[in-house]
Amino acid sequence: MAVLTVLLDKVPEQARTGIAKAIASLSVGRDVEMRADAEALVSSHVSSTNKQRVLSTLRTSVDGQVTASDTLKALIDSPDSRDMPAESLPGLRAAYDAVTAEHGSIADILSHFSDNMPAFAKTFVTSIITQVKTDAQAMMDNHPTGPPAGVPGPPFAS
Repeated sequence: MAVLTVLLDKVPEQARTGIAKAIASLSVGRDVEMRADAEALVSSHVSSTNKQRVLSTLRTSVDGQVTASDTLKALIDSPDSRDMPAESLPGLRAAYDAVTAEHGSIADILSHFSDNMPAFAKTFVTSIITQVKTDAQAMMDNHPTGPPAGVPGPPFAS
């Protein structure tokens, strides 16, 4: 996603909508992964070494959603958003809303499984749950001010 974000500044306007859509699609669908990761952490068939790897993927996924949220918000709110095709802004807004909703559900998913996790995992997951709750609230509080999802925004003045 970081590479796509950098590319946005370097590609012609015609390519920006496609890249924005790619960023949006990479930003959602993590709740299914989180559930699978949580199930692996409580499974007796997964070694401690692999559970450590799962914890690393949890952190990466959570951090990735925060990065996605920040990137989407910047694309929507930035004065440079006038360089984005107007038709991409409602999709970016919908992606931001989806990331925010999904990020909030991650805490519920992890909380559901945390009591059955080994102690080393439970401590780590508890810190992730706290972070996710804080991040999700911040995402809601700092909602982009661009056009609402599904509503094309007006052309931006130069």
